[in-house]
Amino acid sequence: MQPARRRARISWISIGAACIGAAAVAYGATFVLNTEGKKPPAVAAAQPSAAPVKAPVVKFLGASKVTGKPVPPPDGLKGDPVDTFSDDAMVVWLKVTTDGPLTRDNSPLLMITDDKNRFYSFSPDRRSDGLIPLHLKKGYDRDVKTLSVTAIFGQESIGHWPIKDVPAPEVAFPDGQAVGSDLGEIVLRPGRRTRMTANIEMKPLGDKSAGFVLVPIAESHVTLDPKRYIQHFLAKPGEEYKSPINLPNATMNQGVMFDLTTYKGVTDTETVTFHNVHLESKFGQPTLIVDADQVGTTDKGHKVKLGKQDNGPFRTPRHVHPYASLRVSFDAEAGADANLTFIKPAVVAEVANPLPSSLGLQAMPIVVDVSASENAEAVFQLSPPVQNGKSGDFKFGPIGDLTIRLTVLRAKSIDKKRIFLPIRVSTETPQGGPGLGRPMTPRTS
Repeated sequence: MQPARRRARISWISIGAACIGAAAVAYGATFVLNTEGKKPPAVAAAQPSAAPVKAPVVKFLGASKVTGKPVPPPDGLKGDPVDTFSDDAMVVWLKVTTDGPLTRDNSPLLMITDDKNRFYSFSPDRRSDGLIPLHLKKGYDRDVKTLSVTAIFGQESIGHWPIKDVPAPEVAFPDGQAVGSDLGEIVLRPGRRTRMTANIEMKPLGDKSAGFVLVPIAESHVTLDPKRYIQHFLAKPGEEYKSPINLPNATMNQGVMFDLTTYKGVTDTETVTFHNVHLESKFGQPTLIVDADQVGTTDKGHKVKLGKQDNGPFRTPRHVHPYASLRVSFDAEAGADANLTFIKPAVVAEVANPLPSSLGLQAMPIVVDVSASENAEAVFQLSPPVQNGKSGDFKFGPIGDLTIRLTVLRAKSIDKKRIFLPIRVSTETPQGGPGLGRPMTPRTS
């Protein structure tokens, strides 16, 4: 009976030690099991809290007009000039000094406002010399002679300066062209801090088989530079399209002008013939061998490449399958619609001659790699052709001419027009808790 009670005592000791260890871990303590009868080490002390981040020192250096050429720093300051863009109204220069490198923790929050406390769009440049040029964007709707730039750190204003001689607003297109389209609108919703996020919301076209492409041209008070903004928005056929869009001073504009291109998918069938392909046995598995790269031209003028390949197994397979595969590359840039080069066509292929059954194969699947323009998007899908050949005795050796039939589904534009999408400020309650999206009133003291 004694051994049994001893085992029970050890069990309760083990359970108690486990509970103590779990409690120590839960409270962040360091627990070391003492197995040699030594005095256990003391619990590790809590780490001291990090020192508060010191506020940066921000100085206003002046503002420069935009002339279409690189803008140098204000008089008396050394530094490389900054490049400007067509949507820049002027460049505001600040100098930020910190104890260490400029990071997210010690960076000030910068805002540009007018006398009505409206926020103006700008984009900052960070440079190694401590200068921060702010590119004030066009698109504002009223003639203001003076704006204000404010620097905030830790909910406190650390600087407030006037910006004088602000250029007059521009009119990108007359009000007579601002006729809203029933296809959709641009909705503004409160975002992080003082920002408003703009989203395109488009209805599907009446023709469910047609898609569309939107190319932004201009806001009411600024022409959009294609080098600075997304060049196109692509909607697939039959879909309800929603996408964010970056717009300068969106709350001050009535809407955005777009070029709308409608497209459909058009299917073509093309054939191309290659030579010197042979069927060989690789550990009993039939394998199509191509000794050198070949480039053929289809009857529609497209280039197809059959690369050198030998995709057979490297050891005896567990099962021998009655098929042999190939891989080809299709050049989709030639013959593509000039307005839709960013839409990648869907291409599938099959062996038209010889038939798989004539070689004792059930199928000869072909993988097609489509080479299109950079950043081209796949919109269409095609199901691979089904081959139900009758397998039998494999016929190894040279095949002779190999003819491939390709099915190509590509985009073709059917209509192009210019539309105007009005800007609407949403009245929805912002998600994420109180204060999100609430305008921040800068302090001037």
